[in-house]
Amino acid sequence: MNSITFTCEVVTPMFLAGADGTKSELRSPSIKGAMRFWWRAMHGHLPIDDKKDGDRNIIQKGLRTQEAEIFGGGGDDARRSGVIIKTSHPSLDVTFNRFPDAPYGVFAKGRRRDINLLEYLAYGPVVYDKTANSNIISRPYIRVGQKFDISLSYRDDKWKNELLYCLLFISVFGGIGARARNGYGRMTLVGINDVMGEARVSDVIRKFKTGCRSEYTSFSKDLRLFGLKNQAETWNEALYELAKAYKVGRESLDEPHYGENRQYIASPLMIDGVNKSFLGRHAKQYFFGVEKQAQKYNGFLLFMPYQFVQNSGVSSLPADALSNYDRVTKDMNSVLENELVSMV
Repeated sequence: MNSITFTCEVVTPMFLAGADGTKSELRSPSIKGAMRFWWRAMHGHLPIDDKKDGDRNIIQKGLRTQEAEIFGGGGDDARRSGVIIKTSHPSLDVTFNRFPDAPYGVFAKGRRRDINLLEYLAYGPVVYDKTANSNIISRPYIRVGQKFDISLSYRDDKWKNELLYCLLFISVFGGIGARARNGYGRMTLVGINDVMGEARVSDVIRKFKTGCRSEYTSFSKDLRLFGLKNQAETWNEALYELAKAYKVGRESLDEPHYGENRQYIASPLMIDGVNKSFLGRHAKQYFFGVEKQAQKYNGFLLFMPYQFVQNSGVSSLPADALSNYDRVTKDMNSVLENELVSMV
């Protein structure tokens, strides 16, 4: 086995559940599962299953086969993983503390009020408490600044670069734990840029701007990367500025209390307690990225579109659903170009 170890620093609050589902616990399977996701995202160009000739000989290994060779797989062709992830750390400090203020004005029930955008992004671990008449954090999270080690062992050296890319994408765009797409669970992997010989996140993303969209979340020629106009002083400032840009873009798509266009960004779309989407469940195509660089913070929004409309499972899907999807995301990205900086 080949091995490499990184010291990691938590950059944004990390909501991780242990075996009992309540305590915050850093576990290797969480990291390995996130690596699988980003490995698939890097390989959207592959067919799902093996391509075979007339004699049933494999002429191109599909996504399932290649993923199983690296990360293991079950079923009739079960095999052990060729990758081992281990974590080591002293006791990690966890807390229920409220997030810093991040006000954003919204109109609800005929009046304007401020919501906390950091809490908005953490909906799930953050819930509304009727008794307290305010949001509370219902699950503990690992504090920003905590450090731990990740050890990556792999059987075949040809996998090294792909696995390092997976870790890089997790650290900046994917995170580990709950609300990972929304910027939580980010971490710095000390020295990974030196190992990979990469200087900037935008340079890495540009390498994957190729190929056609897949039926699942993956890199393609249609990806976009937006960044903050200026570096932030804190993690919460970086995430706050990204959330404002995202909220402005999303709100530009529909009038209040309507979701005809917003449903193409993510679904279900709950308005006044009712799901207004006919598209079925699908995750949004935007990933909030936070990168600590020296004592400053870079913020990114990564747009990775995919063809979820083609396999939505909805029998009455309108004929123009795919063209509407393209129109809505184009409009959204036009707003983001004004609010942020187009990088890729």
